[in-house]
Amino acid sequence: MAPTILAIHEQPALKCPFASDTQPATSFGSSAKCPFATSTSSNSSSASSTASRSSSSASSAYPTFAKLLRPLDEKNLVISAQDKALATALRSLYPTTPHYRTAPLITSFNWADVAKLLPADNNDNDNDNDTQLSSTWYIVAFRSVRRADANSTLLYNADAAAHEEARNSGGILSYWYGELAADRRCLAMCVWASRDWALRATGKKAHLKAMRLAGRMYESYTLERYWLHKDVGVEGFRIEQIL
Repeated sequence: MAPTILAIHEQPALKCPFASDTQPATSFGSSAKCPFATSTSSNSSSASSTASRSSSSASSAYPTFAKLLRPLDEKNLVISAQDKALATALRSLYPTTPHYRTAPLITSFNWADVAKLLPADNNDNDNDNDTQLSSTWYIVAFRSVRRADANSTLLYNADAAAHEEARNSGGILSYWYGELAADRRCLAMCVWASRDWALRATGKKAHLKAMRLAGRMYESYTLERYWLHKDVGVEGFRIEQIL
């Protein structure tokens, strides 16, 4: 049976609390982009990583990342009501610190606010009162330091094409990215309905093209993977890094 495709449509941008009137937040795809991005104060130590590459070996990072995943299971390429609800809630995601590019992912965003937006599960058998829905999703975070001579237009176009390809392919619930800082650091983050959806996207044409640019355009970058859990009867998310 063909997988269900979830396409996240363009949404109005959400204003980041750190944005100024002359530098409003903008959006790309389904997620708000916070203009913290021009901050020069992101010199804190990098969060722990699961896959890190210097520019000399950067082009191999994505294939290595793909090999870390178990084989693709087509049975998991489905979109649930929980996935759709999270996709909607993630439109309200934004960073809560100007150090989000290097600070731990768990403490750098308004995850608690997003969790509160999830609806009840509408199951009258679990409690007298409905509890919020529960599920587990998959996050990939990409922290990078861009080369000073990198072609920003080429990178942006490749990134936009890969994002559009993922939207059309299905399974991506949110794509959030920040702007480039003065020290050329950046953070991009994808939230997927499942790890299988993410694995499926790694073999797509536009994704592979963007991957090949990495070795030429970045001084270094780090890939981090997480489980995003919403447990029954528990307020808020539980975020677990995959080591």
